[in-house]
Amino acid sequence: MPRRPDHRITIRFTPEEYALITVKAGTEPLASFIRTQALERASAARKARTPAPVKDHTALAQVLAKLGSCAHVQDIRATAAARETGIVSTDTEIDACLYVAAADIAEIKRLLMRALGVAER
Repeated sequence: MPRRPDHRITIRFTPEEYALITVKAGTEPLASFIRTQALERASAARKARTPAPVKDHTALAQVLAKLGSCAHVQDIRATAAARETGIVSTDTEIDACLYVAAADIAEIKRLLMRALGVAER
């Protein structure tokens, strides 16, 4: 039996409309949220998409908490802040290392929070 093709609809939103829809959708994918809003019951018949599996939420939460309370992370943050305000002078190599370390830590935090379904502040 031939498969019926899906139909795609493209909608343009203003930045304000897009921001409002994004907030209302929360962690739900935008397409699913809009489909649900537009079709209500019809969308319930579609197979729900499950998020990526997380085997141990507790372990992820512990890693995130450890990252937030780690003295090394706080030291890097404080050193970077002191460098930006001119309290501490560093050379280009140290500046680059601080920048990379801070970016890596921020990315780890973002990924952990996404895995836990926690909104960043």
